[in-house]
Amino acid sequence: AAFLRFIFTRPYMYGLPGGTQSHRKLFIHYGMDEERVITLPMMVNNERYSHQVSRASCEGGFRFLYVGRLIPCKQVDRIIEAFREVCGRCRGVELVIVGDGVERKRLEALAIGLPIYFKGCLYGDDLVWEFHSAHCLVLYSRYEQWGLVVNEALASGVPCIVSDEVGARFDLIEGDLPTGFVASASSLEDLASCMVKMIEDCATRNRFSENAIIRMNKWDYRFYRRQFSIFIGDNDVDRV
Repeated sequence: AAFLRFIFTRPYMYGLPGGTQSHRKLFIHYGMDEERVITLPMMVNNERYSHQVSRASCEGGFRFLYVGRLIPCKQVDRIIEAFREVCGRCRGVELVIVGDGVERKRLEALAIGLPIYFKGCLYGDDLVWEFHSAHCLVLYSRYEQWGLVVNEALASGVPCIVSDEVGARFDLIEGDLPTGFVASASSLEDLASCMVKMIEDCATRNRFSENAIIRMNKWDYRFYRRQFSIFIGDNDVDRV
């Protein structure tokens, strides 16, 4: 902490946080002048994922999606266990897991007998298709500085369930335009409850989806360019 304070208080140091909330506050907490903390938002190409979302009910089935590495800190095993409970309470649900990693074989064994489908690593249009086919993204990491898959899901109009350790929650999930639920990273019951609510509360889910499109229309390359202009000293640009 003392080292960070020494570095962050130097007059020639600038902080470029990826979000306006937790990332930004970290720089300020360790002594950096607010004028030298300029958000350069964590971004994806929103247009690539843009999608005309159906507002219909999910009577024909509900698809949860996980995208990411299959490693312990992502807690995919916990997602599977919560999904097992959800299957006992809701019909027509499935979980698609996109990604690979050291945990894959163990996770596949854990998923035996459940409607869970491992797709491996996907890229390009194949990955975009998975987002467009999902009803909800689940990212339940034990720690996650940001989580760009949240950007990708929201740009697709897909609501999210994230753990309270996912950095993107502050800027992209919570606030006056909520786009999903936040579950405790240490409570399987909390995660399962959020998954059931996402399935059963169609009105809230559709509101999350609509909010996602609105939010990502603001969290885009225009926002990034404006912030970058501030960083390089364009005095004609309003600070955010």
